[in-house]
Amino acid sequence: MNDPPSAMVMVSTDKAVEPVSVLGATKRFAEMYCQALDADFARRADAMRLISVRFGNVLASNGSVVPKFK
Repeated sequence: MNDPPSAMVMVSTDKAVEPVSVLGATKRFAEMYCQALDADFARRADAMRLISVRFGNVLASNGSVVPKFK
């Protein structure tokens, strides 16, 4: 039997910083939900971690994920 994963990483974008559209707002909500679940899971001994990471999605922006993935 396989062991359950010990962590899940949610990759978000810089649109969630100060959302001005439905797209940005849903990304921000997903980040907040992930953080809330992680806080709830932290109370358990063998719980999975839920991690939210935000990257820029514009090629020339600081923190752009494209060079990191290349």
